[in-house]
Amino acid sequence: MGSVFSGMTAGFLISPIIAGIVYHNTGYFEVFILVLAVLAFDFILRATMIEKKRAAKWHDVEKLMSPNSEERAINEHSDSWSTNGRTDSAAKIVAQHGVIVREESDGEPDETSPLIRRISASTQDKLTKPKSWFASLFPKMAVLLSSPRLDVAVLGCFTHMIVVTSFDACLPLFAKRTFGWNSSGAGLIFLPFTLPALFGAAYGALSDRYGPKKVSLSGFGIATIFLALLALISDNTILHKVFLAILLVIVGIGVNLILTPLVADMFYESELLEKKHSEVFGKAGAYAQPLPHPTPLPTPLPSTFTLKAPPGTDIWRKPPSTSTFNAPLLYRSLPLLTFRRACVTVSADWRTLYDQGGLCLALPVPKGQNSESSKSERRWIKTGIEFYNGAPMVSTVACDRWADWSLLPLPTATSRGTSGGTSVTVGMEREVLEGVGGSTLCVYVMEGVEKRVVREVTWVFEEVNGEGEEEGELDGECWVGVYAAKPTKDEGDGERELSVEFGGLVVETF
Repeated sequence: MGSVFSGMTAGFLISPIIAGIVYHNTGYFEVFILVLAVLAFDFILRATMIEKKRAAKWHDVEKLMSPNSEERAINEHSDSWSTNGRTDSAAKIVAQHGVIVREESDGEPDETSPLIRRISASTQDKLTKPKSWFASLFPKMAVLLSSPRLDVAVLGCFTHMIVVTSFDACLPLFAKRTFGWNSSGAGLIFLPFTLPALFGAAYGALSDRYGPKKVSLSGFGIATIFLALLALISDNTILHKVFLAILLVIVGIGVNLILTPLVADMFYESELLEKKHSEVFGKAGAYAQPLPHPTPLPTPLPSTFTLKAPPGTDIWRKPPSTSTFNAPLLYRSLPLLTFRRACVTVSADWRTLYDQGGLCLALPVPKGQNSESSKSERRWIKTGIEFYNGAPMVSTVACDRWADWSLLPLPTATSRGTSGGTSVTVGMEREVLEGVGGSTLCVYVMEGVEKRVVREVTWVFEEVNGEGEEEGELDGECWVGVYAAKPTKDEGDGERELSVEFGGLVVETF
């Protein structure tokens, strides 16, 4: 981040140098010709640039369509497969009978805890408090402005730009009036002010080590003191010229210490707000950039393929208001009534807390709601591998109103995928309850050739067991497929994606 914004700051500061030299040697109109040429070059670069996510889409398609890939149909009745872009702070973990469970509540449950927990007064106040007119008209802006951390960062950047633009306006005039310099000399005086911008990576490293608050506060302190000392420059002497250059270097260090940590902090806070209020920002997120980009895939799919999950993606729901469904998801849409079973082999280089990938079954949206606007309201079940406590484990989450989470050790007979990561085969199967009627969903993991049931979810087919069929709710489309998610960023490489390899995906219907 420091390197990126050092370039931006350098551009602001070096432009008067170039403009002064061009004006002195060529003339007035040539300066504007240079500006137009730079704008035209910028336009060409923007028009020809391929964004990372769009480039990844074509790369994935080429890989899937490669003649070396063994193509295999998922199901002869498959109509269409799609991808859809759908995170949460770490929840409390407790151990029960060898199974690790993520609790929905904040307190530790025991035998005296009520089954339905009462919402605290503060939470109830947040849920029932009416929205202001501004929040109703501009919900995204209201969420962003509600963060004091983001407000302070914006104010700091505003102050930084006031200082920089003030130098652009005043310094050339001061140099001409005090020292009698022409436009070239007035432009070159910006050079000492510009040089500190080249060390943006160092300012970023300081911010990473000591935190943005200490670094930006130091920048404000340095800039304030040495800006005041500029008032001492008044005479056309060598001493005052040298003193001016030294002061400009120190002020340049100060303003760069301000910008780099504050801008990085704005991005971090925006990401946190996006995760916390995913229902407000929607698919485009806080930056109006859909994450991840939908990727059309060919039919039939090859026997092995890969999904890539950027940092900050997950499928998770937790009270009172966390509801996230932004992980890359490759799915087939079919009526829930026809679902029979699905299984897949999943592998990856699992290394970061909560790295995960596997099967996902997303049930139809509630009756009367739009499927695109109600992604967070879907009930779903996911199972696969998740990295926790330094090791990959078999993970299963079932979400009705809120999500739960269970972990089991990997089977002893695990293998390695082609990527070298731990591999396991997981599945979901609908089991018809003979004699009593109805159906249930069994989640299992393969141990050799044996199925080991790790979870039974009884409410998935509740409409089949009750009155839903008569009301037509079973006609709704569910999603069955595979997903990859990376809720936590890697230390030292916050942009690293998780690549999850899937093989032998099978979806069967009645």
